[in-house]
Amino acid sequence: VFPSTVYATRENRSASLYWLGYRRIPLGASLKFAYGSASSDLDRLYRESVTLDPALGVAVPAGGGDAGVEDRFQESDRFAVVLGNHDGAGNGLRWQALWDYVRFDFMDPAPDARANIHRIDGTLEYKTKQWSAAINVLYTDQDYGNTPDDLLVDSPVRNVWLNAWDNFTVANIVGIDRRAYTRSAVKLKWSPENLRVAAATVAGLVTVSNARAEYAWWQADALFSVYRGIYVEIDTRLARYDKPSWQRTSTVASGYAEVGYRGRYVEINIGYGFDPRVFDFVINEFAHIGRTEVLRASVADGALRSEAAEIGRKLLDQEQALENNHSIKLETIIRF
Repeated sequence: VFPSTVYATRENRSASLYWLGYRRIPLGASLKFAYGSASSDLDRLYRESVTLDPALGVAVPAGGGDAGVEDRFQESDRFAVVLGNHDGAGNGLRWQALWDYVRFDFMDPAPDARANIHRIDGTLEYKTKQWSAAINVLYTDQDYGNTPDDLLVDSPVRNVWLNAWDNFTVANIVGIDRRAYTRSAVKLKWSPENLRVAAATVAGLVTVSNARAEYAWWQADALFSVYRGIYVEIDTRLARYDKPSWQRTSTVASGYAEVGYRGRYVEINIGYGFDPRVFDFVINEFAHIGRTEVLRASVADGALRSEAAEIGRKLLDQEQALENNHSIKLETIIRF
């Protein structure tokens, strides 16, 4: 029989970020600086003394009392510098460079545990009325030290700078177990006014030291307007994984084809494969996030740095499920 004390706790978080900007930079650019501080406190609401009986496998209450103790769990500082003209609208050249640094200090359970996260994000985009091209490079350097295992820059579990939504993309999932990695992506969109076609494609890499690629992907979709509301839509994705820590190398492909009719009040279509579009209740429209949501299921139960290999295997299983999906979809939409 072992005496013990059980606490009911609540975590209180607060974060503030302050921006200072200057717009009169040559080439129509602006310069912004940011500083922020955040903290996380554990509020011990009450305590209860119990005795643990290994033979019975139960905890027997032995009375208790109020706790009312608030302990500082985490402190964080954040610095950011943004340079560019990416705030502008319309056609032409847009560019932006961002340096974002976050420091986490934990007081419990590991005293003086510190993490330092650096991110450099650069975007270059050119737009016209008919097409656009963009390249984005995100470099992440993440030194987590002996901080809690569930602290990740893209997860809100211990990151006080994120709300309930995480920032995990497939590329960020691949980079969980890397001290430093780079995600690069090129996007192209084409929608000429005088032709009945619209197309978009994106290709990207996740590279580590020596420019070794651990993840590469390509996705493209095209919409062909045939005649009087009749259309054909095609969407395809190809991905290649080569991570030694996952002990699996995999190349997967998935696609979707749809034929349909769009009228003023009704839409009818039939499709084959995995439909990458899901209904977004917030904007009351169909959004192109179907594959993303399926693949993000690999971190749905939480992400730990020590379980990066298991998360990777779950991700590959999700990719295989997409590749093996040969569904036939028949859909009718009536608009009022």
